[in-house]
Amino acid sequence: MLDPLIYLLKLPTVGTQEIYLLMLVKLKALFNKYRILCLFITRLVFLLFALFALIIILESIPGVRDQFVNSRFIYWFMKSIAFSTTTVLNLFGYPATFYYSYQFSADHGLFAVRIPPGNGMYVGIRCLAFTLISLFTILIISFPGKILTRVVYIILGFLVIQVMNVARFCYLVVASKSISDSAIPDSLQLTTKLVEKHHDIFNLIVYFLIVILFIIYVKYFSKYKSFKKLS
Repeated sequence: MLDPLIYLLKLPTVGTQEIYLLMLVKLKALFNKYRILCLFITRLVFLLFALFALIIILESIPGVRDQFVNSRFIYWFMKSIAFSTTTVLNLFGYPATFYYSYQFSADHGLFAVRIPPGNGMYVGIRCLAFTLISLFTILIISFPGKILTRVVYIILGFLVIQVMNVARFCYLVVASKSISDSAIPDSLQLTTKLVEKHHDIFNLIVYFLIVILFIIYVKYFSKYKSFKKLS
């Protein structure tokens, strides 16, 4: 007995009906075979759109961005990066210190890490790797897997990204001290250029790391292996 869907299509001939029926069957089989991939893409697009909408809201609505930047969460997040960077540098024998100042921004205070008498590096909101962490979190949430596994993996990924973030701050603070000691004219401008170039390089490295971490998650911790056995 033919599927009732064929009569709803109101196709002109039986031969054409059979062709369309075969196409529908193949499409259904294809979807079943790649249902995890389809689910992943759907979730990924939705969450990326939600993230983009959230960024627009933070940037466009007056006062919202300022409240976020000046929140206690951002304060303690920046402080944790500054404290961790200072601690690592001290362990390696550098007399690094960190402090909170409004010198770098009139709207909100920032933490800065320096090795006296170097210029030091300030920890801005762009230095917290929010975009990278958000991208990693969205990738893991989008791909099917156990909730507890995804939560633990996201936390571990967050820690890995922040360890790399602290490592790059250590490098920048030491480089800033070296530039200051070299007595090069416009050392502050040179330090600024170093930070800008290093920021792009750091992002590329972490993007690559995120891809590697995602592949490891899909291969060893997601439902992908069990799905392949069923198909």
